[in-house]
Amino acid sequence: MLSIITPVLNGAQFIDKLMQSIATLSIPHEHIVVDGGSTDDTVEIVSRYPNVRILEQQCPEGMYAAIQEGFEAAEGEFITWINSDDWVLKDGYEAMYALIASGKYDLVYSSGKCYYPDKSEFIDFKAKLFGKLLFRNNVFPCLQPATIYRKSIFEKKAGFNYEEFKIAGDIDFFARYAQASSKPFCRSLTNSVVFLKYKESLGNRNHERYLVEKAKLPQPSMGIIGNIIGRVIYKLNL
Repeated sequence: MLSIITPVLNGAQFIDKLMQSIATLSIPHEHIVVDGGSTDDTVEIVSRYPNVRILEQQCPEGMYAAIQEGFEAAEGEFITWINSDDWVLKDGYEAMYALIASGKYDLVYSSGKCYYPDKSEFIDFKAKLFGKLLFRNNVFPCLQPATIYRKSIFEKKAGFNYEEFKIAGDIDFFARYAQASSKPFCRSLTNSVVFLKYKESLGNRNHERYLVEKAKLPQPSMGIIGNIIGRVIYKLNL
């Protein structure tokens, strides 16, 4: 089973689209929404959907603390998180699940689409080759929600460093996950998610902090050279 975690704080503007998309999935899954104290209609919207677990965030340390709580409550063998302003594409997402459920891989990642609402424009994001190497060297080969992975390795690595990383916690998490993994990562070229890109997103609103946190990330597995190699590989796979 797959456990899908959604951290949210005042996400009423977008979350219904996400909920609708997850409700279409025919794979075995659970959806856990971790609410950070929303004061808008977020909880009311989520409550309309049956079989969704709503947790109140206990640790007030931001988004990655909420994801940590969701992962710890997850009952699935496989886990992922999808933010409240993104959504899944059924066929591609279920293709990813079929790959991870085969038992051959620790992580499966895929291509996706970026959506720019101010321009009503979708742009394809092709997943890159050598995903495990890229993750280990602090480079993302895909859009973050276009990933499914084993919960056992999350538990082994003790999850997120959410006290230090509020914006770049995903880079830190996946780098450590890739280091701990013993099985291959698998790339799927199917489009599995839509990733919303807009000015008010968490990353855009905190770009300066992101740069500060990125400088604090642990050295890549191959040092600075590894990061450079990773970025070259990334560029060559556009």
